[in-house]
Amino acid sequence: MKILLADRLPDFVEEELQALNFDVISSPNLSADDLPEAVGGVQVLVVRSTRVTAETIEAADSLQLVIRAGAGTNTIDCAAAAGRAIHVANCPGKNAVAVAELTLGLILSLDRNIPDNVMSMRGGRWEKKKYGKSKGLFGQTIGILGMGRIGAEVASRAQAFGMECIAWSRSLSDERAQELGVTRCDSVGDVCEHADVVVVHLAYSEDTRHIVGESEIKRMKPGAMLVHMARGGVVDDKAMLSAVREGRIRAAADVFEEEPKGGSADYEGPFKDADGFYGTHHIAASTEQAQSAVASEVVRIVAQWLETGTVANCVNRSGRSPAKGQIIVRHLDRIGVLASVLDVLKSDNISVKEMRNTIFDETGAASATIKLDQEPSEGLLERINTGSDDILGVVWLPFD
Repeated sequence: MKILLADRLPDFVEEELQALNFDVISSPNLSADDLPEAVGGVQVLVVRSTRVTAETIEAADSLQLVIRAGAGTNTIDCAAAAGRAIHVANCPGKNAVAVAELTLGLILSLDRNIPDNVMSMRGGRWEKKKYGKSKGLFGQTIGILGMGRIGAEVASRAQAFGMECIAWSRSLSDERAQELGVTRCDSVGDVCEHADVVVVHLAYSEDTRHIVGESEIKRMKPGAMLVHMARGGVVDDKAMLSAVREGRIRAAADVFEEEPKGGSADYEGPFKDADGFYGTHHIAASTEQAQSAVASEVVRIVAQWLETGTVANCVNRSGRSPAKGQIIVRHLDRIGVLASVLDVLKSDNISVKEMRNTIFDETGAASATIKLDQEPSEGLLERINTGSDDILGVVWLPFD
């Protein structure tokens, strides 16, 4: 089997995948335009930042699994992959600490003007009076948008600085907020209105595009700080830049709606000369610790898929099964037994939505769980039960 590593990963990944009997193709310089010609005969594709387009999915004649060596999957056409029954998996949470560390670094930089201090001294100036002013973080309120693993890591670090934490995300319950020591807000706008520092860690989707926009930014306190660490497009860059230039807020970001391609390029974007704004080069997850953890997760996902056929962290399969219930068929582990069961189901136009067969070691017996799109009749269950001497019993279990 072939696995294509389309971005650079730690050296041990290739070695461990070869130990799983993969033919490993390492091509870290491939672009999104190159991928369609490169995926022929490949069963597993691993990417970091390289986009996987519908064209690539269409060109893949053997592809079974795409793994994003990171958390966000907005660079992969997951719908196109699902349409071809290709699993897409990610590595969530493995870079959470790295992103949280840079988040706190940018907050401190904004509060203490650290980059400007450094540039002033490098320019041969001593400006203690100018830069000897800051609010300090102790006792300030940080508002966290997105309370997944990264948000939780940010909260614990902010609390260590003595900050009060408020937060919002769709999945954040009062119970979970209490566990994390944060106060849950009802909306993005409420967080923006009450926080001295707003940090953004929401996944990108059509629902979250510009979720922090002009109206939300206008609700922020005068002089508040906004730190964007999610994905380009979650924050409205134009609205953020306008507020910075007007002096209403200070801001920092590691991600942008428009970013140069590749690892090195000229930057002529709108944030190039924005006073009161600090930008980093989309490097929040780029620590050796984080990349090693992500790489280990890639190997784990591949190994589990090989061993069990299941895909950990799959993001593009149905979240809710369309099955109405399942039949459990106890049977002897012999050739053709399950085929006969499927023939009976087909005769009544019943569709199988999921199926799993468990073998009992050294007994010759097995148990098949078959999820169906509709309830079978008593007559059908009886036909299965009496259709073969190898059937030990069958029962229908409806889902609520």
